[in-house]
Amino acid sequence: MHRVDINGHPGNAAADGVDETWVMNPAARQGDPAAHDGAMPAVANVREYLVAMPTTVADLAKRVAARRATGTPAVVRICPGAAGHGYPLEAWAVSPIPEFCEREELSVAVDFGNIAYYPWSEIVAFARTYPRLAVIALATPLGGPTAMRALDATPNLVFDTSGIATAADLTAFAELVRTCGAYRVAFGSGIAKTKPAELARVLSAADAATVFLETAAHLDVGTWASEFL
Repeated sequence: MHRVDINGHPGNAAADGVDETWVMNPAARQGDPAAHDGAMPAVANVREYLVAMPTTVADLAKRVAARRATGTPAVVRICPGAAGHGYPLEAWAVSPIPEFCEREELSVAVDFGNIAYYPWSEIVAFARTYPRLAVIALATPLGGPTAMRALDATPNLVFDTSGIATAADLTAFAELVRTCGAYRVAFGSGIAKTKPAELARVLSAADAATVFLETAAHLDVGTWASEFL
């Protein structure tokens, strides 16, 4: 089965059991990410995210068009908060990125970085503000009831698996997929280097196919929102 990692760590781009990896240039978290466009060396089966800060619509459209022409997924990755570019995940601060992405059938991947406490209220409020926009919450902690409640509250929210760190997280992930649908989750290894084989053991064959490929395939071409919302 073809497997896509939507939150690969550049130092682990060739993870075992993964056929394609989406990564962010770590340098794009500092300063203007546009200055780092295309700076990473090309590696087979590794695709680099477009990382954006709030800017003008014209500048964003120009960057998206240029990067999409090189095979970048139909996703704009943003890094709000203290571990990123410093702005809050609020509509007035992030605009015009979500409005542009909603119009152009792109998704927004929200990357808060390596933080001790995940800001659930911020990500849920943001997703609710843009109900027709697919919002990918990267590295969310999937243990406990909060993740499932967040999916219940926001039909346009998508998780990756890079927040799975313990056996309890793995059990919670399996229940979340069964309850909320595998289309709400895509495989991501992240800093924790989550292993595909560990996840596959707790999923049905159909759900595994969705988590490891089909969700990413929709995000890749910009059809997740039109298919599921």
